[in-house]
Amino acid sequence: QHLGYLRGGFHRLYEKIAARFADLGGAVRVNAPVARLSTGAHGITLTGTDNAHDTYDRVIVTAPTEAFLRMAAGELPDDYQARYGQHGVEHLAAHCLVLSLSAPFG
Repeated sequence: QHLGYLRGGFHRLYEKIAARFADLGGAVRVNAPVARLSTGAHGITLTGTDNAHDTYDRVIVTAPTEAFLRMAAGELPDDYQARYGQHGVEHLAAHCLVLSLSAPFG
């Protein structure tokens, strides 16, 4: 086993993931700061820092945990907020992804 970096950088992986999402009818939005995440009968609404809002059936948040807790205040289960909140895991800033592949990526 080896741990390393993708040739050409992780941006290649992000582009592949975004392309696959698009193939499946989804979208990846970048450089779109979110001020608020709220749930309702029609899905998950993201409100931007510009007050524009869009509703989705599913979202993946890659923000640091502390920022996620702020944007989703009042929407998360109590046990999640207690575990990762103000007095929870203080050293945890973001969740990181490590992939283990059985074949070369590309």
